[in-house]
Amino acid sequence: MAYENVEDFLGRNNDPKAKVLLNEWNTYFEKLVCVGGEIFNDILKKDLGKADSLPLIMLHRNAVELIDSISVLINNCCSDPARILLRTLLETYFYCQYITEEDSKRRALSFLICHHHQKLDFNYKLNPNTPQGKQFKVELGDDENLKYYQFAEQILLKKSIDDLENVIKEDLYIEVEKEYQRLKKNLNYRKPVWYEFFNGPSKIEKLAKHLKQVGLYHILYRNLSKSTHGSNIIDGYISPGSNENEIAVSQIRFPYSAQMVTQFTFSLAFRIYRNVIRYHLPEKEQAFNTFYINEIRSFYLHISSNKVLIIN
Repeated sequence: MAYENVEDFLGRNNDPKAKVLLNEWNTYFEKLVCVGGEIFNDILKKDLGKADSLPLIMLHRNAVELIDSISVLINNCCSDPARILLRTLLETYFYCQYITEEDSKRRALSFLICHHHQKLDFNYKLNPNTPQGKQFKVELGDDENLKYYQFAEQILLKKSIDDLENVIKEDLYIEVEKEYQRLKKNLNYRKPVWYEFFNGPSKIEKLAKHLKQVGLYHILYRNLSKSTHGSNIIDGYISPGSNENEIAVSQIRFPYSAQMVTQFTFSLAFRIYRNVIRYHLPEKEQAFNTFYINEIRSFYLHISSNKVLIIN
């Protein structure tokens, strides 16, 4: 295959002014990521007690990693892949807000019991001696990649199953395990999601409504879902060409939504950080507000204005 010059498609030679602007934005991303790391380290220095503290801490860690990853993509003009991560960041915000809203311990334990069951169910599928494993083997018969895969008994897999079965029997999980089994039965054995425990919202849209974030759901989440599921591959990427009967297809690495992604990333980061600080580090709230005012506020207001800052 002959490799021809496809720079116009690959977008490696974006407008130098756009690259300079994105590099400037990246300095603020770095500040945002670093302060997220400081929050995480400060939480770990505390005596947090039982496992019910784990979900919020790890949701915060996940948020910092998503923000850092978005910054890398934006700085390299990869704005559309960044939209996928922004959707995940929005879900992370919903989860953090729901856990810290009220009944935090029980909601955190609901998160954990679903996590344990998810791992356990997958391990059952990998065990050829379980009903789930036998059914999975039949299903693999129609998989062109794995139909000849041979299960083997694994000592470590058996130990993992035993450990998880023991974990969900611990006193800490008695109430949420009972609720998990009740929901699973009522839902015709559909696996319940953790936030629907104890009469909670049954899907992400209802969760957003419960949190009074329905605008974010309809305007941002549903729009970003198109990028996540690959259903926005036409609109915005094809336009009339210079000549009749011609079309133009946009290049990759095109920073057309960089400003929107950056604005919402910062907005969600502030919300997540403040939720976590109020819950675990209330003594740091004033310090964070000072950081925001002195280091971030002017930039955030700048990118949040109606003025279009970047067109490549």
